[in-house]
Amino acid sequence: MTRDGGEATAATVKREAVHFEKERGVTEIRILREVAHVTVSLPDHQLGEDRLKVLQSLAAHTVPVFLVKLLPTGFSFAVRGGSVAAAESALEAHRTEFGMVQGLCVVTTVAG
Repeated sequence: MTRDGGEATAATVKREAVHFEKERGVTEIRILREVAHVTVSLPDHQLGEDRLKVLQSLAAHTVPVFLVKLLPTGFSFAVRGGSVAAAESALEAHRTEFGMVQGLCVVTTVAG
């Protein structure tokens, strides 16, 4: 029933999609092959200083690192396959306890 007391009728309205924005979704996938993931374990005392010293040692050996993550017991990072030997050398020279998993890939999805 309507406000004026008349009968209400049901009407179906066909809605058309109006596209005024660019459709979103995955536009690109990037794959970085031959990546190693390194986890460095450090003593609890002077954790911040020790992290910095290890990173400085890696820099002195010209080892570029990425995807750095600070952990309660140290830190982890990724390194490209071509820098694995230099990373191992730098970490061993610094007498750092570390674990390394090689042969990984980093997959990046780009959406826009």
